[in-house]
Amino acid sequence: MDFFSAQDKARKKTGWLIFLFAMAVVSLVVVTNIFLMFALNLAGANTLSVPSPEIPQGDFWATFSWSRFWAVGIGVSLVILLGSMFRSWSLGKGGRNVAEMMGGTLVSSDSRDPDKRRLLNIVEEISIASGTPVPLVYIMENEPGINAFAAGHTTGDAVIAVTRGTMEKLNRSELQGVIAHEFSHILNGDMRLNMRLVGVLFGILMIGLIGRFLMRSATYSGSSRSSSGGNSGVALLALGAGLAVLGWVGTLFGNIIKASVSRQREYLADASAVQFTRDPDGIAGALKKIGGISGSLLRTPDAAEFSHTYFSVGVRSFLSSIFATHPPLDERIRRIQPYWDGEFTQIKEKTTAAELAEEDTRKKTAAGAVTAATVLSGAIDMINQAGQPTAEQVSNGSRILQELPDDILQSSREPFDSRAVIYALLLDHNRDVLDRQLLHLFENSSNTLMSQVRFLMKRVFELPPKQRLPLIDLAMPALRQLSANQYVEFKENLDSLIHMDAEVTLFEWSLYKIVIHSLDIEFGHQRIKRAHYSRLSQLYPECSILLSYLARATPGADERNAFRAAIQVLNTSEVKLLARESINLELVNDAVDKLARLKPLLKPGLLKACAACIAADEKVTASEMELLRALSAALDCPLPPLPEDLPHTNQ
Repeated sequence: MDFFSAQDKARKKTGWLIFLFAMAVVSLVVVTNIFLMFALNLAGANTLSVPSPEIPQGDFWATFSWSRFWAVGIGVSLVILLGSMFRSWSLGKGGRNVAEMMGGTLVSSDSRDPDKRRLLNIVEEISIASGTPVPLVYIMENEPGINAFAAGHTTGDAVIAVTRGTMEKLNRSELQGVIAHEFSHILNGDMRLNMRLVGVLFGILMIGLIGRFLMRSATYSGSSRSSSGGNSGVALLALGAGLAVLGWVGTLFGNIIKASVSRQREYLADASAVQFTRDPDGIAGALKKIGGISGSLLRTPDAAEFSHTYFSVGVRSFLSSIFATHPPLDERIRRIQPYWDGEFTQIKEKTTAAELAEEDTRKKTAAGAVTAATVLSGAIDMINQAGQPTAEQVSNGSRILQELPDDILQSSREPFDSRAVIYALLLDHNRDVLDRQLLHLFENSSNTLMSQVRFLMKRVFELPPKQRLPLIDLAMPALRQLSANQYVEFKENLDSLIHMDAEVTLFEWSLYKIVIHSLDIEFGHQRIKRAHYSRLSQLYPECSILLSYLARATPGADERNAFRAAIQVLNTSEVKLLARESINLELVNDAVDKLARLKPLLKPGLLKACAACIAADEKVTASEMELLRALSAALDCPLPPLPEDLPHTNQ
């Protein structure tokens, strides 16, 4: 399944989730009414002002009232809805909230600890290979089992959390398999679906929380109610007990929903991990170690709420074989290694430093390389690989990390210095413009930051263009750790540096779009865009703006030929080449933001048209590639790096 089909399937799963949620609410309304009737029967009809004053004690159905049924239905629905809305709001900051609730500790992106550095390197390699911002990484320090999860709403606010057992008990190949599995959840839309599921199910569990509260209230007030001779205390206790049982029923419904939504996705994520790494022994080895003495259960009290997000089973549950959120270990292993002998792996207390070094230097298999006779077919192959990095691309990500100068690499991983890296990427080679840019930074940032910019700028100027995009992706985790005020200042400085020469280059627009698209969501400056448009024809005017701009993006290009190539891919005559004077970047920004709300299966055709437009002259410049990556990021379609064997230039 390709990236766009997986995204579309995840979107449709949301519809299935809403249906199951509605069925659960209806069932809870019915069962709540039954418990209420039982409580009324115990207390006597007159105690709770039943409309009919003479209802025989013990006549169960005599207490039924349609008005009460609908009132209970509205009340239960409101409780569930408000609970779901509250939980969704509390998770508004995305994966970071979930990781911290689970007891995770943020791993500094410039950490020198060998175990953490190995983990971070693997995450960075796969991020570069898939064309996504590097997610924040958390360690659940108090969890000795082997487990992990990915959480967040978009690739821009994603986090990956692993247990200490995962970091210490797996070799590099196995750890890479686990991380690749989690990246599959990020890229295939599972992560966003899982976050919605948490919010929805919390509302169902609210009924049980209210029941426990009523039981405590009845217990505390029991003596005074007894002295007055009434039975309302008994009724309140019975109602509370009934609602507590409903909470258990809600949990049962929750497990059914989790299993129906997530179980098959684990098989897909396992298969994707093998595809990413071309190493079935890696993820299979991790699963075998879970089946050994280590296990994957989590100790944190909040583990059950997020049970559907984990790499492996994190909590024991009633009837787990029926309502399990994960397939059995042996089934998962046999799908990866059909001839597995059934033996699980006994685990050493901790992998030795020598074993880590041996794994870190082990050569990866370079498989699945993209080959293309022309630039266009190669670019289209790249789009078809969106969200599905090959083993060669993962290896290429590792190579890019090794080629980056150490001082720049370390600066990109540190929250303070990462801003200096991005500023340095925007500095102009024209001396007059550069002087104005440096003066602006001197007046609008700290002396320490200014000194770091001066230190880095010559080194950044010397970077080959192919390293600029990976460097931006590497800086994202550190930039996400800025304070709200620091981010506002950072964003304003970016805008000023870009407009200092009254001209916005392709690279400047691309950098700004890539960085701000992710960080605006992280810092609450922009809401997550929901898919809205089901036909590309609804946005033909926006397509005209975007493709007209792209056709003229490269100086000296044959704009009519470039535009014609794009139209051939879209197979429509409704998209028109607009006059040069009618196009500006503000219009392009608005058009791209609107196009981002296309349904997933419509986006690859648009991206292929963009690729055809920039590849019409049979070469791809570094700026054009950065522009295509920026567009893909804005459309939430991560693209892998440009294949090395395609004709391109470093301009």
